[in-house]
Amino acid sequence: MMMDQKTLLLKSRIPLTDVAGFTVSPYSDGIVVILLKKGSETTKKGDLVIVTDKAIELVTKFQRTCRTATNQDAPVKVADR
Repeated sequence: MMMDQKTLLLKSRIPLTDVAGFTVSPYSDGIVVILLKKGSETTKKGDLVIVTDKAIELVTKFQRTCRTATNQDAPVKVADR
């Protein structure tokens, strides 16, 4: 779920089955990209880019949740591009 940070209203919802994987920046900038599967209804806007102070914790929680929901591991890649 993506929520508006000021009003806390739901902006969009992405099913865990549409998550293809994660890419994390190797730098201390806290950038995490959630890669979405091509061709699904939720990918019209493209992949999600998140900036956080807790990138490792965020990706770990997402990865574990995806594994529980879909019974498959979502790949995590560290890349600078």
